[in-house]
Amino acid sequence: MAKIGIKKIKLSLFAKTFLAICAIFILIAVSISLFFGWTLYRALMSEYQSKGTAIAKSIADSSVTLILTQDSATIQQVIDQFKTISGVAYVSVRNGKNEMIAHTFVPEIPQKLHDAHRSTISSSLTDKITTQALTLPYLGHVLDITAPILSGQVGFVHVGMSTEGIVHSIWVTFFKIQGILVILFLLSLAGMYVFIRKISKPLQRLSHYTESLARYDFVAPDSLQKEVEGIALTSSDEVGSLASAFSTLNSELSTYIHTLKETTAAKEKIESELAIARDIQTNMLPKLLAIQGPFSIYGVMHSAKEVGGDFYDFFEKDGLLFISMGDVSGKGVPAALTMAICVSLIRAAAVHTHSPEDILTTVNRQLCQNNDSAIFVTVFLATFNVVTGQLQYCLAGHPAPYLVSDALVRKLPLTNGMALGIDENFYFQSQSLTLAMNDHLFAYTDGVIEAENGVQNLYGSPRLERCISHHARMSPQEFCEALIGDIHAFTEPAPQSDDITVLDLHWKPHHLTQTIGALFKVHFVNDISELHKLQQVVELYGAANALSTKTVLNLNLILEELLSNIIFHGYQDHEQHLIYVTFEASDLGVAFTIEDDAIAFNPLDREEIDTEQLLEDRPVGGLGIHFIKALARDLIYERVGERNVLRGLV
Repeated sequence: MAKIGIKKIKLSLFAKTFLAICAIFILIAVSISLFFGWTLYRALMSEYQSKGTAIAKSIADSSVTLILTQDSATIQQVIDQFKTISGVAYVSVRNGKNEMIAHTFVPEIPQKLHDAHRSTISSSLTDKITTQALTLPYLGHVLDITAPILSGQVGFVHVGMSTEGIVHSIWVTFFKIQGILVILFLLSLAGMYVFIRKISKPLQRLSHYTESLARYDFVAPDSLQKEVEGIALTSSDEVGSLASAFSTLNSELSTYIHTLKETTAAKEKIESELAIARDIQTNMLPKLLAIQGPFSIYGVMHSAKEVGGDFYDFFEKDGLLFISMGDVSGKGVPAALTMAICVSLIRAAAVHTHSPEDILTTVNRQLCQNNDSAIFVTVFLATFNVVTGQLQYCLAGHPAPYLVSDALVRKLPLTNGMALGIDENFYFQSQSLTLAMNDHLFAYTDGVIEAENGVQNLYGSPRLERCISHHARMSPQEFCEALIGDIHAFTEPAPQSDDITVLDLHWKPHHLTQTIGALFKVHFVNDISELHKLQQVVELYGAANALSTKTVLNLNLILEELLSNIIFHGYQDHEQHLIYVTFEASDLGVAFTIEDDAIAFNPLDREEIDTEQLLEDRPVGGLGIHFIKALARDLIYERVGERNVLRGLV
């Protein structure tokens, strides 16, 4: 099929060349014929007119006396002499009275000629010789020349020059020219055929050579290669240059194909390894994309390349939800490796501490070691208490997440932190806040706001905030997918320029009433701000176990006082510690247990105060413990190992 197609192309090219040559020849032949015909016609017409004018003027000059003496016979003899001259169709003489006195017509003058002569003679007297073209019966086309005799006072001489001979001469000349041109065309066509054959034969061989390249995987056999080299040696024109180029092409193509095969194999191997790396990177992200309960969370990462440098992670430990998001500088494999290391280091550091700033300080020191490539990582790290809604977070050069409350969108305050991997002695700081019911926490990487469209406009923070506000009541998964869709709609058809990662947390504490049982344990850190968290926990526990308002109020007062004493008096260092509180509801009431790792400290061991004594006479302190003893039953303190344990019943 390929061979037939090539032949058709050759025939079409030959036909076009042949038709073009014929068209050019015909155009030239017609142009030459028209030019010579028109030139000949004008020359002959000019000659006939001059000839007729001379005859008419000669007769007019010699006929004055004859007309005046009315010697018609002599005039007839004079004009009969001119009748024999080639081209003269007729000669006639009229006197001053417009009477025909002599003519050469047989048997009579045509009426049309009479009419034409009358119009000429009726004009004013003049010495001017007039000419007009006429068509007469039996004579055909003639050129009628009228010469006045003594300004027309004596008469007029009319000489008719037949133009039929001119047309005949032109046609004879035209056919002679055409015959010469046809002969020249046939001779030229024969020469052109030989010339085209001389060019087409090596071209046909080169065509066969190109067909063979496809059959032999673009590496021609030696026989064909030698044939092409022979054409290059024997032809010194463009065909020879083309054959030489084909020969060089074959050599370079052979080398290129060999290199391409090696490159393709290496590329396939790299793509396979990158696919595996992408799977590994994807598997490092949380398996559960959404968690249902007192909260729901969803994250998604879209890499700009096969693997990316963005990451997000979340896991639960000791009643806390750890949330992290990061963006490694650069793209591709180096960024992906650093991302994997960073995720692993954060998880490892979280085993020993719950403090976001301590975790990032540890990870930063480890990343700074042997960081010759100067790769850095921006990170958002937070711990979230799913019971109380308390969020403690730290930013290491990362964009501040958004807090969404009833469609009100605001950024979290920044913390003192730079990107990881820059300064190993840097110490990070964190901030805390408490989420309200149904609040959303939205975190993202800068690939979101820096996404570019086809005219290099950025997606930007204002558009992101409008999108967050518009979709605030969606579930985390629906919201993340809607945001990614809005980004793609903005940037298309421009390619993705950076990794895009988003994560959304929705806190729904009302679900705790379905999961909190009679036995419930929660922890607090040794910070006075935890008292707000304590109040929320007690209210949630009371709602889940249908406790009375009085019981909830008393339980909150008792635990608030006890935790305050432990926080203020139990710890002498400035480290973070955990204080565990266990609730157990029964028919007897609500039993509570407080466990801490503070110094041996019994908050109940205070002297009883005299309530009847005046306030200014009482010693400082002791009133809170007095109320606790009044509200609670069976208060018992004991030191168990390195921990303080205090039990009571409300």
